[in-house]
Amino acid sequence: MGLLQLLASLTLVAGLVGTCHAYSLGDFVPTARRGQFQTQRTQWHDVHGQHCPKFGHDQLVSLPIPKPQAFRPGDNYKIQFSFAGDQFVTPWLLVMGRYLSLVSYLDVELTHTGGELRSVRAAVYDLPHRDAAAHPLLVSQWANASHWPKPLLVQYRWVAGAEVRGDHALLLLFAAAAALLGLVLSNAYRSYRRHLAAFVVAVAAPTQPKAD
Repeated sequence: MGLLQLLASLTLVAGLVGTCHAYSLGDFVPTARRGQFQTQRTQWHDVHGQHCPKFGHDQLVSLPIPKPQAFRPGDNYKIQFSFAGDQFVTPWLLVMGRYLSLVSYLDVELTHTGGELRSVRAAVYDLPHRDAAAHPLLVSQWANASHWPKPLLVQYRWVAGAEVRGDHALLLLFAAAAALLGLVLSNAYRSYRRHLAAFVVAVAAPTQPKAD
């Protein structure tokens, strides 16, 4: 890697570090969703504020899933979420299907450091029987094939990650840059020594006399 490439890479990394979005407690985290069924995928749709995660707040929401066109009872339906402007995208999560239990719920774990969202994990679980018994209307809406939108329960859980101070992060960044620069200079020096040695040998070699 050349010196100019190295400097360009460092500039890009420093720019990314400087543009991390800082949230305050209770801020809505921008969220979008899309669905997949049969061989079709829907477009991304913004999730309304009351159904989005609030930064640092654990909450349970009922996210309405509208009926996709051409969807038939028994079709598998998968959902995918995007958080913080596509910085974090979940895998496809199967929430409806012929062989699934009557009601599924989604558990979303969001890890934050200070005011920054660091990672997102999501998984689908069966709604426990005691919760299903406590919410008969929810169960009946899922069981009724003609009832749409379907209320998908989403549990947002926040986990505090190990906090790294900004000045420490920059020190680590520049230490790595210094090590990389040293490696580049070392390689250049070794190459220079090889060329210099070859030049000295060529100059010191005896010159063959010309034939008369």
